Amino acid sequence: MSSIRNFGASLFLFLLLIENVSIYDWPDKMTCAPTNIMETTACIHYTGFNPVVNDAVGTPAFDFKKVLFENISLTAWVTNINYETGNVAINGVDTQRPSIPFTWDWGDGTTYEGWFPQTHIYLNRKRNYIVKITAHYSNGKTDSTKVLIHFVPFKVTFVPLPSNFSVVIPNSSVGLISRMVGYSVPKLTYFNDSFFNTMNRSAVEYVLTVAASIQMDFANYNTQVINGNNIIILRDPSFTGMYALWYTSPVAIGAGDYAFKDSIQWSSLFHEIGHCITLNSPANYCYGGKIDGPANAIFSETMAQIFQHSTAYELINRAKEYGLNEDLVFEIEQSALNSMLIVRRAYENYISSGMKFNSWNNPNTPEDETFNTFMTIVYKFFVYAENSGMGYRIPLKRMMTLLQTFQEKDRERYGSTNNSQEAETFRSTLLVAALSYAFEKDLRADFRKLNFPIDDNTFDELITRVSASLPTEYEVKVSSDRGTVSGSGWYKAGTNATVTISPTQIEKDPFTNYVFEGWKVNETIVSTSPTYSFVVNKPISLTASWRTELKITNILIILGPIMLIVVLAAVVLKRKGVQPPPPKKDIENEIKKYEEYLNKLEQLKKEGKISEQAYKKLREEYEKKLEELVEKLKK
Repeated sequence: MSSIRNFGASLFLFLLLIENVSIYDWPDKMTCAPTNIMETTACIHYTGFNPVVNDAVGTPAFDFKKVLFENISLTAWVTNINYETGNVAINGVDTQRPSIPFTWDWGDGTTYEGWFPQTHIYLNRKRNYIVKITAHYSNGKTDSTKVLIHFVPFKVTFVPLPSNFSVVIPNSSVGLISRMVGYSVPKLTYFNDSFFNTMNRSAVEYVLTVAASIQMDFANYNTQVINGNNIIILRDPSFTGMYALWYTSPVAIGAGDYAFKDSIQWSSLFHEIGHCITLNSPANYCYGGKIDGPANAIFSETMAQIFQHSTAYELINRAKEYGLNEDLVFEIEQSALNSMLIVRRAYENYISSGMKFNSWNNPNTPEDETFNTFMTIVYKFFVYAENSGMGYRIPLKRMMTLLQTFQEKDRERYGSTNNSQEAETFRSTLLVAALSYAFEKDLRADFRKLNFPIDDNTFDELITRVSASLPTEYEVKVSSDRGTVSGSGWYKAGTNATVTISPTQIEKDPFTNYVFEGWKVNETIVSTSPTYSFVVNKPISLTASWRTELKITNILIILGPIMLIVVLAAVVLKRKGVQPPPPKKDIENEIKKYEEYLNKLEQLKKEGKISEQAYKKLREEYEKKLEELVEKLKK
């Protein structure tokens, strides 16, 4: 049985690599509720683009830098897999047109040189393979791309997740109820088991639940709780994309058959989950229903795109933590890299077309005038994330924190149904302020160069408002040269922090131990307990303090046999009547030695390297011995 991959989708990706080619074709204009919300029309956010063959490069140490910053000329795709014979065909293109044949590593130990297309027969069809194709250029440089040869279903190891949020793909009909007047519910059916050949239903649900849990964290868990925080995915056989039904109970996603046919469209699914979460946030005054209409995209599509790709970044880099195997991670990488390429091309189109800012999608025109604008915001977020070293999670949580201060006067200024220059400026300023707060940097100058209208007073108001809405927090730093510490982090003022260390005793050598003696703040011990709790009312750095302590037991074990030999020798000599008095010089040397012992003992005490108990015991022994030696010397 032979399975032919979607060559048209692969060609679409190839066209993305060529300049001056339209990069995106909506199946229809993106709409979010009618201008008059009393009309019975569904609020739909289209993902819209056709499935793209997964062919981009990805590794477990994952980022988007290559797609964001480098010229991509080499791409490849699978054109045929015969599951009975193991025969595989791959085609591709390199727009640099190298004169040296490509190197093909088929993942089964076979490598050879050759041009596109190539075929290969896999003898073992009980596993999947990742094929690496390397281009060699006349200047000595190389480039490579990879494709997945998928023979068997992906495997996952289910692990407990931190959130009670779940994504479900029902295997029977589910009734949806609209929570908003004027927002209708489309007629949907369900995905039967025939759609889950590459991965079973429960495993897909698990991965999407991981994605939703990551996104709930991005949203600071500040969303409306609807029907137990479940998102369900239903089938729309007449549609070629996906859309979010964020306003239904339960919250749902409508998806065309392409979502799970052949390759699973992970990035698009992450996108729609992003809509479901961001449009139901903040919990007390959510954006959904308040920004709907021709101006919705600068918020809704911007945030869904950022959530979509940030989710892939987090999930791939934490794949082992979530129990995802290499093949599955590779497919998610491909999906995310392909969609990120669309983001980059839209940004480049925005620049090349004269940087025409537009946050209003004119309902009387067939094209979406806002597309390049909101994709420019998305692109800049990822550029800042990759260049800042802050990663994706923390900036996105901060961005959402500012956006979650949304209130009634912002809804009025946003102008969801009536466009004006003031409304355009507010929408722009809202997103630029959110990005600035996200990366702790004033980005107004950057966006003014991109022709984004920004009002300084509104910008200052938004930044001040988010700062005032947050409780004061202080950082607690915990450190130690040895052992394991816990308790570092940011704490709200007036709350309790608990720091711990273990173990409290660590061997230094056979004769001494390191012993924990307390927590120091500015060289002063504030607690001698390994577990220390306190009220946080200022920044604080705690350092574990250790002392060196002698192992008395070990010393006695070693000295015991020596002393026994000395005693036995003395007894033998006594029985033989031989008791020569020790020479005067030997006694003086013994006295000198014990005086040195006492001096060393005092030094150890001064340096805090010996406990009080050991110090007193040894001093008493040394002084007693000195008295005996002095008496012998007098005789």
